[in-house]
Amino acid sequence: MGGVRRAGRRGGLLTALAVAVAIAGTTLGGSAPARAAVTGITPGSATIPAGTSTSATVKVSRASLSCLRVDTNDAPGVSASVQQSCNTDTWTTRLSVSARADTPPGTYTVTVDDGEGSAAFLLRVEDAAPPASTTSTVPRTTTTKPRATTTTPAATPTTTTTGGPTTTTPTTTTTTTTTTTAAAATIPNDGFVSVPELIKKGLPKTGLFLPLAAYAYRTCLPLTAPCTATDAPLVLLPARAYDVTWTATTPAAATTDKPPPAPPFAPVGQRPDGARTNAYALPLLDLATGRTATVTTLVRALDPRGNLVATPTNQPKTLQPAATPPPKPSPEPGTAPDGFSIFDRPRVIETASLTEASPVLVLLDGRVLYAVKADPSWGLGADVVPLFADGRVPYLVRPAQGPAGILVATSLGTGPPTAVVHAEVRRRNTMPWVVAAIALAGTGLAFTIVRRRRRHVPRDLPA
Repeated sequence: MGGVRRAGRRGGLLTALAVAVAIAGTTLGGSAPARAAVTGITPGSATIPAGTSTSATVKVSRASLSCLRVDTNDAPGVSASVQQSCNTDTWTTRLSVSARADTPPGTYTVTVDDGEGSAAFLLRVEDAAPPASTTSTVPRTTTTKPRATTTTPAATPTTTTTGGPTTTTPTTTTTTTTTTTAAAATIPNDGFVSVPELIKKGLPKTGLFLPLAAYAYRTCLPLTAPCTATDAPLVLLPARAYDVTWTATTPAAATTDKPPPAPPFAPVGQRPDGARTNAYALPLLDLATGRTATVTTLVRALDPRGNLVATPTNQPKTLQPAATPPPKPSPEPGTAPDGFSIFDRPRVIETASLTEASPVLVLLDGRVLYAVKADPSWGLGADVVPLFADGRVPYLVRPAQGPAGILVATSLGTGPPTAVVHAEVRRRNTMPWVVAAIALAGTGLAFTIVRRRRRHVPRDLPA
């Protein structure tokens, strides 16, 4: 048996030596060339107005020979190229990306690969900047100074002077007119901003990402038509093709604020007639009461600053938001199973990490959602998440991995109190498991010692 064991060891050593020689021969002989790979693009994203260009640096790892291929993924009006397409060893090259003047605003992905590895460059295109020759015409302000009237005594004592009262009237009239005009110009359009104007503000650098629980929404991008999922009731509309109008609804369909009260909202869409005399029923997706998708409404009215705020005053007409033009054909929403959530737990992300984004209007029961009543388990520190926040529209976005979701421009959720509490609970809960593991290890060690002692106890010899 001893000879067999030694032979096995020698055979293993000879096999290992043969493998090492083969590897060395492959490396020295060059029969298996090293693979190239694109290791990164710096910077990884850029924001430019339409009709302009930008550049970045592409880095490629060591290779015998590598050639790059640039793909704009059929982005409309976007072109890209590299300064040097082929090279050896570790090298860098310049990536140039441009957008034509007619490129629609949005977020586009440019991919650089060499067959072994790839990297993505995120290009955000905004509306074209106004020409440099454009000038702003400032209304000329004219101050009318009353002409000083000097009364010269006439030669005859019967002449009277009547100019004093006449010169006082123009001063009062001029002052009153200027004050009224300045006050009326402080709130243009009564605070209403159309969806196309909100889109011009672009994608925020950071935002609150609400992951959609229905994974099928990931296939909605690029969002060019109404999109639905079979297991979720939300309808997603491409905001670039729609606006918001306010249509009449019955007051019975609207409810007043329930505690806790929601914050002020910005009026979105086309300004309705009699804007300051109407009430506005704002649809909210209520996830605070239960997991079932239900819509509640908040009755609001315009305040003097152009915000939709709670008001105890009963308005003669109640309006609700609707997408215009109406989607044709009307999309059929899906049905969420019992206990199926609409959104998973939100988190704050940087938009530079996204692979695709498109402005979106979120519909439920045919109404444009204005906000989401947060699930208390999210721990956002706020009860309501406005979808139209910071003067922007929400975006349907897709990270590199995981489900798609709705991104809103808000700082909610940046605070760590809930996460810290959960971490402390987890640390406290792990202590019994640590103690049990130590006890189990001690038991196993004791069992091993006893077994070894029994194995070495000498047996009785025969007489």
